[in-house]
Amino acid sequence: ERDLTHMGSVTSVMGSMSLVIRSRVNTLNEPAVGTCESHLSFSQVVLPAEESSKLSGRALALNLVLSILGTTILGIAAQLKRAGCFLAPSLLLLGCGTIMEMAWVLSKVMEHITTKTGSEIVSYQDFAEGALGIWGRWIASLTSIGGNLGLLCNGLILESQNLQYVLPIHWNWLGEYPGYRWWSLFLTVTTLFYCFVDTTKVLRGAGMIAPFVCIICVSLSVAGSGMAIGELGNIPKSCLQESQTPYWWWGPDTSTGSFWSVFVNVAGVSSYCCFCFAVCSMMPSLRCQMENPGSMLPAVRCSFVFSTFLFILIMVTGYLGFGNLGPDNMILGMRANRPAGWWATERPWETGTNTIIGQVYAWTIIVNLLLSDAIYVPCTIVSVEAVAPDYFEDHKVARIILRLVLTAFRMIVATSITSFIYLTNLTSACFVVTNNIILPVIGFYVTKAHPVGPMRKVAHAFIGVFGFYVLV
Repeated sequence: ERDLTHMGSVTSVMGSMSLVIRSRVNTLNEPAVGTCESHLSFSQVVLPAEESSKLSGRALALNLVLSILGTTILGIAAQLKRAGCFLAPSLLLLGCGTIMEMAWVLSKVMEHITTKTGSEIVSYQDFAEGALGIWGRWIASLTSIGGNLGLLCNGLILESQNLQYVLPIHWNWLGEYPGYRWWSLFLTVTTLFYCFVDTTKVLRGAGMIAPFVCIICVSLSVAGSGMAIGELGNIPKSCLQESQTPYWWWGPDTSTGSFWSVFVNVAGVSSYCCFCFAVCSMMPSLRCQMENPGSMLPAVRCSFVFSTFLFILIMVTGYLGFGNLGPDNMILGMRANRPAGWWATERPWETGTNTIIGQVYAWTIIVNLLLSDAIYVPCTIVSVEAVAPDYFEDHKVARIILRLVLTAFRMIVATSITSFIYLTNLTSACFVVTNNIILPVIGFYVTKAHPVGPMRKVAHAFIGVFGFYVLV
């Protein structure tokens, strides 16, 4: 962890989370505890940088696009199964606009704190403490730990599911069929590896493939959806148009007849859409690395608009092909040579044999996730040890036990939860929304960082209510 904290800035390879690992120096120029912050919208690009390097606005915009896109595109089309053709894209646009506004709020608060105290904000915990006091730092620390744990477990679920797709295991797991859980057990070795070794070389090598990973993921998502659209002609029209459960929803899923079910589904989709754009927690660290800090907001806006366009493209093509019968993980539906009457089975799109597109896509995501673990695992350890740094510094056994417990916890969660979307929604609702909506809004009005008109106040009130809706 000490090696990582002195590397400067590192942004992870996949795009569902972006991490900035920095060594903080206090006013006495004594080394302080390393902090690890996460963008809990998760995917990601490893971009090793020297301590003296600075980012241009264009470079930041590119990195943010790579950070926003990633494993989130695997489940973005499945959000339409829950919220429908109109509401799901609308919630995506709402999530984009909400986090974009929170980025503006955060920048104004940071400028206010810097002007008032004369000290530079270099971490999200610094922002939370400057705006809300020591309790703000503690909340930010706890939400960072929770977010890191959620993303760590989510990564293992996706690694296991995609490995089961390309290298299926047909053994039963505790009397049940899902063989991907065996992969969760086998991949525990990689968790232990990253717990106890220096990951610097892995991070440096991963940075070279990040742009190619992003391009491959987006291209294969659209290509796989196109193949599914081509297979719709094999499904009888009666199944598409006259079945009890429609193949496509125009509005939210109301099949249960329960208002509460619709309420929860919309909240889950909102949580996922906020997760896609959750960059606020990495903005303080990015801002101090900018050649021109004033170019940060334009870069954020450009990256958000471009990413939203790609998300909607994947949403539309994926849902048009797979509809309400598709799997949450799009890759699992990329198959061919389906048996006769496949459309009448319980999980029709998961029948047949693997396709080249699906296999390449799956291996790309697997490599992505395994390289990202080089950040996820050490960063989670650092965030936990930072709660009681003196204790962990003085007790080697405690450090070892922490790593073993973390490894076991990750495996247990990955073998117990079947849907990575549900875990993403839970992580986003409990932790990401707090860092990206709740704390910035409260901090803005506590510090009175910048005068705003009545329309913006109304917008902030709506955003606050929206954040609490997703949170609760």
